[in-house]
Amino acid sequence: MVLMEKETANLRLVVGVPPAVYRSSAPSSVGDLRVGTVVDLRTPGEVAAPEAAFRACFTAHAGVADDNVAGYGPARRRFAANLAVGVWLLVLRSLSFAPADLLALLVQVATTLRLKQPLKHFAVRHSFLAGTGALARSYLSILQTQHKSLRSVFQILAAKNTAFPILIHCSAGKDRTGIVCALVQRLCKVDDSIILQDYLESNKRLESVRNQLVDQVLEAGLSPEEFVDCKEEALLAVFNFLDDSPYHGVQGYLNSIGVNDQMQAAVVENLTRGGEANAKKN
Repeated sequence: MVLMEKETANLRLVVGVPPAVYRSSAPSSVGDLRVGTVVDLRTPGEVAAPEAAFRACFTAHAGVADDNVAGYGPARRRFAANLAVGVWLLVLRSLSFAPADLLALLVQVATTLRLKQPLKHFAVRHSFLAGTGALARSYLSILQTQHKSLRSVFQILAAKNTAFPILIHCSAGKDRTGIVCALVQRLCKVDDSIILQDYLESNKRLESVRNQLVDQVLEAGLSPEEFVDCKEEALLAVFNFLDDSPYHGVQGYLNSIGVNDQMQAAVVENLTRGGEANAKKN
């Protein structure tokens, strides 16, 4: 999913944490914002889209003007943390359909002489990504299966040599980015009501590209009613997942995926340090 905008959509500071972390859709232009580290949550297929619009995205840092990161201009470092590893395997494992549904698919393929897109849409529409509550199920699937990628994000946030401020983004900056930001906010003890408000803010920020989102969701075979807007119940499902047994909170969940107490403390310390430095620059 690529949002074609002159300015980066949904770009803002993550609410409630020290002012060291920004969130956004896929970058196109960020004006005078100076970013030290970029964490890209997109899939390789999404990143393979034309990156020309991203080349001059970030203004130069003093002393590192030649440190150009492909697709991001002179940001100091870019990290990839694909949050959709193995998603098609999950789709296939959750398939459930009647013989009549398969017959309809065969008729469509025979009529249109197209195979790839009908098969893709058929799989999506008969999987856990279909029906009421699909957005919440997709969020929970990230928490349940993307441990390595989520762990890598927190390793970046905890590293002593990480340059601040940090920009975390996916394509629209609302779902994958929303989950990661909610985990960071929970770790920083931000109240759930504030996290929810920040998450839902994406609906306002993406209003100008909503028609694009609808088209791209349909192209993926997903339901616009489920996947275009941020939904309160989807993030509440994340909170419930984190708070239920066996995790009893975000700290327990992070420990379960390999982000131990020491690393969690380092994340909070780093964000505090980065926020103080960023505040002085501004």
